[in-house]
Amino acid sequence: MTASSDTNGPRIVGGVEVSPKGDGHTWIYVPSQPSLERSDTGSPLLQIIEAGPVAFLAATVRLALSEPDHSALLAQLQADDPTATDLQAAPISVERMALEVWTGSWTAIAESAGSGAFPWTAALTASLAAETTAALKAAAAGTADRARLVARFQVGGSSGQVREGTASGQGWAETSAGSAGYVYRGELDATVEPTASTSREVTADLSRSFVTTDH
Repeated sequence: MTASSDTNGPRIVGGVEVSPKGDGHTWIYVPSQPSLERSDTGSPLLQIIEAGPVAFLAATVRLALSEPDHSALLAQLQADDPTATDLQAAPISVERMALEVWTGSWTAIAESAGSGAFPWTAALTASLAAETTAALKAAAAGTADRARLVARFQVGGSSGQVREGTASGQGWAETSAGSAGYVYRGELDATVEPTASTSREVTADLSRSFVTTDH
C-alpha cells in the first residue's frame, strides 16, 4: 500500500484514492477508472451488431467499482486497518462518459452524461465505420491502445449555508435572598462556508474490461 504522510488524509490503496470518514470505520473512495458493466454471467456489456456494410455499437459503462472490485479493495484496506468495516463511493457529479478509439488520435464515437446517480452508468450507442469497428474488435480481443473508456466528473464541493436553531432551558440559582428559578432561550446560527469541487478525468483501456481476474 502507498499511503500519504497524513494518516487521517487520503491514501492510495490498490490504485484507488481512499480516505476515512467520521469515526474511521467507514472509508470513502474516489472512482479511479470507468469500466464496462457486466451481465449476470460476468460478460462485458459491449455488443457490435453487423448487418452487411453497416455496424452498430451498444455498450453500458459504469464508473463505480464493480462488486468484486469493491470487495477486493475493502479487503486490501482492512489488511492495513482492521477497524475499517465499510467502503462507500465519494459524492461525485459525472459530466461525461465516453468510448473513444485511436485512429491517429483519440476520437469519441459515443458519449453520454450518464445516469446521474450511483453506480453512474451510461448506455452508449453509435453507428460504426469500418476502421472504428476494427479498433473495437481488436480491443475486445485484448489489444491495448486501440480503444478506451473516459469519464470526467466533479468531486466534492458544497454550497454555503446558514444553520439556524434555538436553545432553551431552565435552572435554579442561589442568591442572598434565597433560591430563585430562571428560564433562558436564545437563537443560534452558524455559517458553513462553501467548498470548491475539483474536476477529474480518468481513463481505462477498453481491453482491460475483457480480462478476467479472480479476486
